Amino acid sequence: MAEAAIGYVLKKLADASLQKAQELHAVSGQIKQMQLQLGFIKAYLRDADSKGNRDESVKEWINQIRHMAHRIEDVIDTFLVEIEENHQKSSQWYSKIPVGLKRPYNNLKLSGELEEITLELKTIFQLRIDLGIKDLGAGSEENGQHQLSFRPTKPFAFDDSQVVGLEDDKRKIIEQLLDRIISRRMVLSIVGTGGLGKTTLAQKIYKSVNLEGQFDHLAWLSISQKFNLNDLFREILYSIKPEMRNQNPPLTDDDLPVNIESTLRDKRFLIILDDVWTTDLWEQMKIAIPDRNNMSRIIITSRFEDVANTADCNTEPYQLSYLNSNESLALLFRKAFQQPIQPENYPLDLLEVATRLTKKSGGLPLALVVLGGILSKRKRNYTAWRTMEETMDWHDEDGKKCSQN
Repeated sequence: MAEAAIGYVLKKLADASLQKAQELHAVSGQIKQMQLQLGFIKAYLRDADSKGNRDESVKEWINQIRHMAHRIEDVIDTFLVEIEENHQKSSQWYSKIPVGLKRPYNNLKLSGELEEITLELKTIFQLRIDLGIKDLGAGSEENGQHQLSFRPTKPFAFDDSQVVGLEDDKRKIIEQLLDRIISRRMVLSIVGTGGLGKTTLAQKIYKSVNLEGQFDHLAWLSISQKFNLNDLFREILYSIKPEMRNQNPPLTDDDLPVNIESTLRDKRFLIILDDVWTTDLWEQMKIAIPDRNNMSRIIITSRFEDVANTADCNTEPYQLSYLNSNESLALLFRKAFQQPIQPENYPLDLLEVATRLTKKSGGLPLALVVLGGILSKRKRNYTAWRTMEETMDWHDEDGKKCSQN
């Protein structure tokens, strides 16, 4: 639940502010602003949840909130770990420095990340008006305070079967997966910035009829900046041997890699690791993943090319690119009109403002899908679309603010 995730992050922000007041002093104003925004957003989540089951745009709005909560959690946790490591290294001499001369640890980097998150939260909050989401109360605190950071094995992604370019990307990757010339266990990475559709593309491949009967075992794992290796091993084992989920007593952590390796040893498998952030994940996991030269495959999605290169230096990462202007317009109009629109049929009175909106979206498919879903609920005239443009905070390719209400 997004409401529980928000509650958990609000508590984490409050605890961090109390425990590390000196280190976080320089960004305390940003943290307070973020807490205020999250509090406002949480008040609208009950109504959003009630609408989400029947409205894809609202469902995506909720998903973006959940994503931002996880992102804030990761940023704060990473910063707190860096503080502790820095203090351990410098404890002997740091205490001798006068308080007035001590510099806040790496606050410039944290400030930049918080500023980016704050701007995105503001945009998400403004979207509630267009989606017709109302304040039904912030909900019970007990629902949020004890909710641990958990990310589902099958992540939500915007389901848009005709997103421009993804079908062609899917075809190319499947051809590579089924290439019989490459018999070794190949690790193919899909790389690109957030919002390009890496997870969506991976899901399309995972569910493709072209792969039916090609692999003995399939497994999907959602990763994050923080991961527990044994939890990931259990997910793989339960995917390939569902009966192990109810084994009593359960396998010990030490038994997990051995059982996975023995189960996969003579089988052909496809394992997808979605949203990998660190280069060491695959190094730790591959001890349980055998290479029997039987065309078994691993797919990794990541924002970072070094993750791909470390996992398999012999396989070129598949780079997802931004949509060009024509592709962006096609996707925006199709979502706004709820059907494909040929370029020659684009409404002339909307073309100018649509072009500006697609430019400001930066060619990100996810941004265009959400934006088009909102526009589909508005009148199809220049005034309505122009109002949409004016009430949003946008950023150009350089990250600078383009317009503001």
